[in-house]
Amino acid sequence: MTAEHSAQGYERICEFMRPYLMLRLYRLTLLLGTSGAVITALASENVRARGDIVIMLLKVAALGISAAFAVMDFSASGHWVRLRGRANQLAAAIGYQSFPIPSRWSPFTATGAGNYLHLFVVLLWLISLFLSSQLSR
Repeated sequence: MTAEHSAQGYERICEFMRPYLMLRLYRLTLLLGTSGAVITALASENVRARGDIVIMLLKVAALGISAAFAVMDFSASGHWVRLRGRANQLAAAIGYQSFPIPSRWSPFTATGAGNYLHLFVVLLWLISLFLSSQLSR
C-alpha cells in the first residue's frame, strides 16, 4: 500500500470514528433522560396509586432499556477500538502520530467511564426490583 493510499485510508477511518463517538454520547443522553423520566414517574403519586404491578413494570422496563443501551455502547466501543487499531497501523505507515491505546476498562477514559456508568445504571435498576415499593410510601 502506498503512502497516498495509507493517508486516504487513515482519513476515512478517522471520519468513521467521529460518528461512533457522537452516537455513544447521544445514547448516553437518551439513557439518562429515560432513567430520569422513569424515576419521576415512580415518584409520582398517580403512578403509586395504580399499585405495585405498575411500579414493577416500570422498573422492569427501565432495566431492559438500560441493559439494551449498555449492550449498544459496548458494541460501539468495540467497533471504535477496531477502527482505532487500523488507524494506528496506517498512522505508523505514513509517519503520523498514533492514537493512545488505554484499557477499555480504565475509569479515566471516556470508554471506561461510559462502561462503568452503564453497568452502574443497570445494577441500580436491578437492585430496585428487589426493593419493596412499600419503602417509598
